[in-house]
Amino acid sequence: MYRKCKIGLMVVGIGTALSAVGSASATGSTSGVSGGRPHFEAASALVPAGSSCLLHPEGNSDPTRSIPVRADADGVARFQAVRPVFAGSVGRLTLDCTDSDGHRDTFSIDLASDETFERRPFEASRTNLKLRPALMGDPLGFTQAELIQAGYGLRPDPTANPDGYERWLTAVSVPAYKLRTAARTSSILASGRPLPSGVDPLGTSDSDGTVTPVPSGRNYAGWTGAVLNGSYQKNATSAETRSYLMNEASFVVPTVYPGGLGTGSTQMSIWNGLDTSSSSLFQTIVWVATTPTAQSFWIHRQDFASADPASAFDGEGADFTPRSGDLIYSQVWYCDAKGNENLSGGYACSLMIDVTQNVEWECDQRDGAECQSFAIKASELKNGQLGQTAEFIIEGDTDEVFGNCPSSSKTSCYDEWPDFSPVTMYGSALVVKGSGTSGSGTVQTVATDPSVTLRTDDVTSIPFERGDGHLLITLLPGPGALPPGSAAVKWSEQQTNVYYWNGSNFNSLSTPQESPPAQPAVIFGCASSIGVGPNSRGLTNGTPWITGCHPKADGNSDVYEMQTGGKWVEMQSDVATQIAVSPEGKPWAINAKGEILFWNGSKFVLNPTGGCATSISVGPNSHGLTNGTPWITGCHAGSSGSYDVYQMQNGGNWVKIQDDIANQISVSPEGSFVFALGSQGILASYEGGPFNVISIGVVFPGSSVPVCATSIVAGPSLTPWIVGCLGLDSAPIDGNFPIYQLNLNGTLQLMQADGGTQIAMSPAGQAWMLSSLR
Repeated sequence: MYRKCKIGLMVVGIGTALSAVGSASATGSTSGVSGGRPHFEAASALVPAGSSCLLHPEGNSDPTRSIPVRADADGVARFQAVRPVFAGSVGRLTLDCTDSDGHRDTFSIDLASDETFERRPFEASRTNLKLRPALMGDPLGFTQAELIQAGYGLRPDPTANPDGYERWLTAVSVPAYKLRTAARTSSILASGRPLPSGVDPLGTSDSDGTVTPVPSGRNYAGWTGAVLNGSYQKNATSAETRSYLMNEASFVVPTVYPGGLGTGSTQMSIWNGLDTSSSSLFQTIVWVATTPTAQSFWIHRQDFASADPASAFDGEGADFTPRSGDLIYSQVWYCDAKGNENLSGGYACSLMIDVTQNVEWECDQRDGAECQSFAIKASELKNGQLGQTAEFIIEGDTDEVFGNCPSSSKTSCYDEWPDFSPVTMYGSALVVKGSGTSGSGTVQTVATDPSVTLRTDDVTSIPFERGDGHLLITLLPGPGALPPGSAAVKWSEQQTNVYYWNGSNFNSLSTPQESPPAQPAVIFGCASSIGVGPNSRGLTNGTPWITGCHPKADGNSDVYEMQTGGKWVEMQSDVATQIAVSPEGKPWAINAKGEILFWNGSKFVLNPTGGCATSISVGPNSHGLTNGTPWITGCHAGSSGSYDVYQMQNGGNWVKIQDDIANQISVSPEGSFVFALGSQGILASYEGGPFNVISIGVVFPGSSVPVCATSIVAGPSLTPWIVGCLGLDSAPIDGNFPIYQLNLNGTLQLMQADGGTQIAMSPAGQAWMLSSLR
């Protein structure tokens, strides 16, 4: 993405209005930083097994730049880090550790050393962990009690829950080393902390079997996912009450990307559990914590109904680090002292298996050698206290953990998600009548439960930050039929990278910001190219058209138009790579083959006079044309690396304006001026004849680096805007570049330092921008 950049500005038909630019003196070429956007790589350090550590940049122990890392049972502290590719990047980290005997030590991590990123898989041979062998023989030939005692957890019924049975069988068919419980430090706050007084944990839900979207809400700690709540029925006695007894799920640990969507340090938890009230929540968890430089995973379990107050708050962990791509299988259930299913048995049991790395964390015995089940408070064993809900959740914990929401006024609150790859959780819950000691009952999923509360993501930073991340939650059918059968909850990043100029910056969403946004999955958009037409449908910042962020196999993307209320409406699927809109609102496009298309009122069709383009811009109607007047750069680069420039004229014919001159083109709304970018690193002017090359040497204030351009838009009344190539002295690590406006005297005015990647403008001069922050 970053490259040495020497692309300049060229101006066509601009007369003498910019004559001052011609006097600008030339300067040396610009320098850039090579390499792509930073990414995390697996890193590690040799640290005494069981040590509890904090990882932070060397010389900076700010808690908001620190993440927890625990040394695994084989004596390796595993995390992920960013190599110092860019100027100013963090080059060294410090690992402050306390071992199991209370001794403190500090380890220096050199991010420029290949040794730091040496592959170190978990080595059970360096531990004294017990091996639980793979399950052999007929899985149905054992009693449930025999399976529990041997460390295989609960066996789902293969007839009532075939998908759950297959998930379980996959997990227990590999050998696994049995992890020991280790207490987590209270410096990292727990998921699912008690709710404020009076907060309804479920919100309003329908009783007609529908899935009810409910914003997760700042007071609900950013829960997003599915809460099954339709099968619970409290009756007069425990024997008559129907409750969720067990929850089982599987998911793959996501890939995480640096930057936390541009807002710094972030944390979240991925979990399945039982019960949502602040007093009885029970869950098993994979945690994710990030800073712009480092990232860590760990595992954890909690029971807020635990008879041990310390365990109820901080819960317990194990000396083991999951990896991106690991398959996790997790079970939680209410049990007796020996792990048998029993809603009134007095204990909460759990089993977590990392199928990929061959380890398991079995906590299903009161006197278990490696991990004990939680003893439940007696007050929670009354009729109807347990088993009211079953949850499949990703939770945003950033504001709690990093102290970003210090007061009840919430005037500054960065509830940000880590930037992670999609997560899909398959699962089911067992509903029983009475204590459920026999394990019989009905199996429920998001597809079959009578009522499901879908906790949608409404968490937004206060004040709003560009790149403010949101999650899109989707309910998917499982491997079986739907219904009946299993189903999945999928979380993916709701990509949002379209921003408009609000008069002072581009930190405004592409749609009117609600507080909080009611349906971010609907109103947020993600674009790979943008063109903006005149106001329509009640919009007041122009009417943008975009190509989406996810190209199909042929390289083309879907095209969307913003319509009433700021909603993105798909106009055509799989059609274009670039979009441009005339001042009259007529869209044109280029597809992956370079073919030129225009909107005929209902769809994009090929331009009847052909042509091949690498970029396109559309001016007002002229030369007898009625769909605007497109200008393009052709498809065959000249010796300089630039392309020929063409204008469509009478009869739709393409007329060549000049050979080998530009890579991008932009026409002003009046059609009087045409701006372009070329490969020669220069500014040029055209006055009724060939392009005249004019040198430019404008530098960023306070810097010796000359400004260059990667994107340009021609606004009304000689107000072109450009996207530069560099920040102050180096490329910004988030992939964005500064935005400038070219003034009439030939100077460049900085509009936003860490801006975006593309620029567009409405006919009235409202600027829009695409950002790398999605």
